[in-house]
Amino acid sequence: MKATTPWRGDQPLAVTRPIHSTSGIKLLDVGTTVDRRALEHLAGNTLAEPLDQCIGGADWVQRQDVISVAREQVAAVPLLGHFDAGLGEQSSRLWAALAACPLPPAFMLHLTVVRNSDQALYEHGARAAFIGLFIGVSAGFADADLQALATAALLHDVGMMHIDSAPPDGRSLTASERQALQRHTVIGQQIASSEPTLDPSIAIAIAQHHERIDGSGYPHGLRDAEIGLLPRVLMLVEIVSAVLDAPDSEPTRQLSMTLRANHQNLDPAFSQVLLSALPRPRLPVGADFSKHPSELRRVGALLAAWRIASTGASSAEAPQFAFVDERMQRLRRQVAEVRFDDGAATTAPEATSILCAEMNALGREALWQARQIAYDAVQRWPNVGHHETLAGQSAVSEWINATMRLTELPRSAGGAR
Repeated sequence: MKATTPWRGDQPLAVTRPIHSTSGIKLLDVGTTVDRRALEHLAGNTLAEPLDQCIGGADWVQRQDVISVAREQVAAVPLLGHFDAGLGEQSSRLWAALAACPLPPAFMLHLTVVRNSDQALYEHGARAAFIGLFIGVSAGFADADLQALATAALLHDVGMMHIDSAPPDGRSLTASERQALQRHTVIGQQIASSEPTLDPSIAIAIAQHHERIDGSGYPHGLRDAEIGLLPRVLMLVEIVSAVLDAPDSEPTRQLSMTLRANHQNLDPAFSQVLLSALPRPRLPVGADFSKHPSELRRVGALLAAWRIASTGASSAEAPQFAFVDERMQRLRRQVAEVRFDDGAATTAPEATSILCAEMNALGREALWQARQIAYDAVQRWPNVGHHETLAGQSAVSEWINATMRLTELPRSAGGAR
């Protein structure tokens, strides 16, 4: 098997038995500290024995540790607690699936490394397992599918350990950095595929958890039936996690709006599971109609700016034009099709207040999507904004660059989902 190197920096792990290549060469001896240099030495070799069988440490992650972290997440996040309580007696199926999910030693090794290197990422995996299992239990999954889903959720972002997930200076990612970030799905798939005893659906779920039903996801732009059952759940898990990670005072309303606004690119049945389970958002207090729809006004300005920028442009002049135009037309339809919820308000002031909050949530989601369109265009055409010679190409590039500069967007509309 090829050695994998998920560690960043030194870890409290050491070689407990000599590590040899398949040709018989001793690569590392007993007692060697497993640090970055040692792992780089192993990375290009095919090992005679699985790496996890040759490494030891005093504090490896145990299955009960994972369950405890997941329960802590549920206790700390009101929305997750609401989901768990809503399952009633079915909650026991959820926790039983997490307790029984396949976690071979190599996976426990990776979870240990994640915990030691990035506690937030470790907690993200445990929370993802709970959210995924909540959807699976609510949708009536069989026990075997629930267990496979739990394993895939725990490890869906393990590939992040191999890449720099954010630039050190806090700036926005460049096209090449964003492309590298998106490789975490493929890396995670490779890690899961190295375990021949596991159901292949686990590796597939990890590989496809950022795909989208309408083909707008990554890494392969799959659509519809090309996407498996488990990744259809995990794509929703990422949506829920992104909303919960954001400093939003109304995560329930934002999640509801994000699901409603993305009905074309998420699995409709699983989206409905979440929508049906959401509590009624609280009634906004002191809503100002002139202030709340400000984000939606910005969306309108972006759409108007695109109409102006795309006037006279063509695919021949600007190859990114057709791509952006199709996505912007789709965004326009999404915004127009969203149905607002007045919360069954009994008074006009209450209805107005709720409508303002709904419009604000929609605006935040639409702005996030607009910026993703611009990012995707730059990733496909890295030189966009440079060396333009035609008027149409220049106008399209200017719009893309201006949209990418929306740095003040709130993360509650989706973060790095």
